[in-house]
Amino acid sequence: MRVTYHATKRFLERVLHKTRYNHAELMDTKQLLEEIFLLVVPGSYARPFPLPKYKGFKVVHRDNTVITIIPKKEI
Repeated sequence: MRVTYHATKRFLERVLHKTRYNHAELMDTKQLLEEIFLLVVPGSYARPFPLPKYKGFKVVHRDNTVITIIPKKEI
C-alpha cells in the first residue's frame, strides 16, 4: 500500500506524539510505514483496519492508499 504525507504526519502526531519534526523525519517515517504496509491486504475496499504493530489506532484507506491514521475510539 502507498502512504500519503497526511497519513505520515498523523502517525507522527497521534501515534508517536510528536508535534515538531523535520523533513528527514517525515521521509524516514513514510518509508517505515510503507514497509509496514508492504504486505498488508485489507479485507475491505474502504473499511478501516487496525494499525499493525501499534494498538489503539486504525488505518483509513482508499484504493490501496493509506489516507490517515486515527485513534480506534473515533470509529
